[in-house]
Amino acid sequence: MSTPSPIEPDNHMENFEVISSDETEAEFRCDYETGNEVQDAGVSRISIATGSAISSGFGMQCSITLYILRQADPNHKWQIQAVFDKKIKFDFNSAEALNYHEVSVNKNETVPMLYQLKLSYVYNDKGQVGIYHDGKYCITSSYKFRISEPGRTHTSHYDVNSLHDIMINPSVSNQFLFGIHFKGGIISLKAAPGSSISLWDSLPIFTYYLLRTQSYDKCDALFDQFKIIEESSRPVMSSNCLERFLSMCLKYLSTIEDVLNQDLNALKVLIQMIALIPISKQNIMFDENASGFVSVILKIISGKINNLIVIINKNDWISFYKGLTLLICIKILREKDKNDTDNTIDLLSRISEREQREDAALQLLKLFKLLERRLPGNKMMELYKLMNPKDLTLEYLEPTVSWETYIYGLTHIVENCECCMNDLEDLIKDQLCRFLKVNYFPMLLPDVAWILTYLKPQTNNKSTQIIQRIFQKSDSLQISIEQYLDSRSYSITSNEFPLVRDILIRSYNSKLMHNINRPEYLLRMLTYRKEHKIDHFIEWFKCFLCETDENWIKYQDLVCHWTNCFVKDQIALFEIMKQVDSLIDLWIKVAPNNNQRSDFFVTHMVTQCYSLENVNNLLKNALHTVNNEKFLEAFKKEYEKEKLANAKGRLRNLKDPTNPLFQLMNIAEEHKRQNKIVEDLIILAASMIEVGDSELLNDTFNNPSRSTFVYLILFDKSLSSLSIHKIIINRLSQQWTKWEQGTLLASDIRTWENFPKEQKAIFHEIWSLVAKETEKTVDIDLVFDVSCKALKAKLETNDKIITCLNTYCQEA
Repeated sequence: MSTPSPIEPDNHMENFEVISSDETEAEFRCDYETGNEVQDAGVSRISIATGSAISSGFGMQCSITLYILRQADPNHKWQIQAVFDKKIKFDFNSAEALNYHEVSVNKNETVPMLYQLKLSYVYNDKGQVGIYHDGKYCITSSYKFRISEPGRTHTSHYDVNSLHDIMINPSVSNQFLFGIHFKGGIISLKAAPGSSISLWDSLPIFTYYLLRTQSYDKCDALFDQFKIIEESSRPVMSSNCLERFLSMCLKYLSTIEDVLNQDLNALKVLIQMIALIPISKQNIMFDENASGFVSVILKIISGKINNLIVIINKNDWISFYKGLTLLICIKILREKDKNDTDNTIDLLSRISEREQREDAALQLLKLFKLLERRLPGNKMMELYKLMNPKDLTLEYLEPTVSWETYIYGLTHIVENCECCMNDLEDLIKDQLCRFLKVNYFPMLLPDVAWILTYLKPQTNNKSTQIIQRIFQKSDSLQISIEQYLDSRSYSITSNEFPLVRDILIRSYNSKLMHNINRPEYLLRMLTYRKEHKIDHFIEWFKCFLCETDENWIKYQDLVCHWTNCFVKDQIALFEIMKQVDSLIDLWIKVAPNNNQRSDFFVTHMVTQCYSLENVNNLLKNALHTVNNEKFLEAFKKEYEKEKLANAKGRLRNLKDPTNPLFQLMNIAEEHKRQNKIVEDLIILAASMIEVGDSELLNDTFNNPSRSTFVYLILFDKSLSSLSIHKIIINRLSQQWTKWEQGTLLASDIRTWENFPKEQKAIFHEIWSLVAKETEKTVDIDLVFDVSCKALKAKLETNDKIITCLNTYCQEA
């Protein structure tokens, strides 16, 4: 189209030709190719806004550039035209909107094409508009779009569904047209070439085009015109539309990624585009892959946030923070790790201006309330800290996800309350009751424990006191806690015992748990269990019997119930007895000065040991780890009473398998003399055996043997440290001394002289041990040898006397 010459005042109306709207309509009716495409979300007529005005004699000379998008093959031969009548037609220039075809793997893929037309016209104070064509201005009020496709025999035309009016707005020089649909052919029934691009898809494509060409001055016009369509026709964005929108943004992101990383203005515009998305609770459900675009953009923003904020002016701030918070909202909702705060709330905290930071924080909270979604606890806490406390009201606590964040928010509200506190308290009570009625927050063991812990401490903080008072007096809260605890009493696991301990003992609240019978509750947890695990009993004991000695605990009854759960299970009893040292220590720490309490538990546990048919298995498999002196002493006393008292006469018979001492010595050998309690019991058993003088002399001299009890006492390692061993050694030493003093009889010497070889060896073995342990330097054989010589001398003297007497008597 040629550039029109200036209009002079004296031209008046001579240069104008009038085209009626009827002519344009007639031109529509003369076209012979149509069909109907699905129209976009109520968009039927879009007016041209005019711009770039220059004053002239007739009126204002203006120009406007029209933009249309269509999905098509980049090499197509057809044209899009603006048609004012049969003679006045203007062709749009076409080009790829995004240059995506260059990087696309599929070269046959259609791409978004941009069609552009610059119109020149004038208008006067009567509202008349003249389109410049063929050297003159033609007055008209409407036009139409058509696709003109040349064929072998004729050209096919495909028109839009309606006329477009020319409206005058000198401040706008660019018109972005959305929802342009061309009808199919009436005769051939052929669809219009290419395919239309929906309203929602057009927005990112237009925006990407402007960013790619760095046409930032046109972005305001694009967004304003899009908002007009949104406000007038209110198109619905479904979840599929939102998913497609985000997927398309990601698909074509590579075409503008460089400019986003290099130009802050481009990044700002993209964020402002996001602000135009009509997010709702109906469309927020979309595939996680579609949110990949959001993560990429937030990552780019994260590295530039400080510099980006600087270039945002007051006019752009609202759309900027709305777009930013929408991106953050989508990421929080779609991220897999709910504790990951990267590029979400932390971005808002980096906004330096306090008011801007507070605006953004409030907007994000509004978004979550609008979507009826919850903010993860850590993010909610961060958001509260960024907000202006005066902006926080009870309604904004609805996105909270837990009791902890809810109470945290309540504290902020109460601290900054500027109205009547009584009114606020009533509102809090109503909200609390409503939340409890619908189970708005989870009421699980951690939540109950947290609430009770929060209510327990005495504080001077007025806000905390008010909230504590409201919760303490809440009948709904009491009912909720009691009902939940009652429902769980039969299914609490050992991992949850610490929480129940906090609830029933450490943070117990008599008002909110008035109807909970604590001893009965403890027994239910103990008795009704899904799995018979040792850890269950151990943890129950540690959490509930080693925490307090208050009267309500009734520890004697509870301990009895506790041991009844496992005493008949030998394996369970073994495992628990292995830990009895630590259990006793924990038990005593509760009341270190209450000897009656500690003695009860030790005695009770010893009694459980003797409930087994074979206590030796317990000595062998469990009690070898026990070192607690109280327990050992109590166990030995019971062992003496139960096992040794009735077997006293059999203790010296170490070949009798029913002999307790025999059994103890076998266990000691198996444990390589490392079983302390068994060693103590051996000492105890051995000390009960009495060895008479005749037995002692018989077993060590008259008839020495390795099978005697005395020999065992002297040479068994397990008995060498016993007091009886030392007693026997001392008694033998005394016998040695007597022999040295000449008490050996001739019969003793004959016994010594006539020992068989084996007995001789045993005799030397026994008396060498006596000599060693009593530090005697004389050999036992020397003692007998001296006595033997003395006896022989006496015998010789006796013989001489007899000979002398016989000789004397004969001669006399």
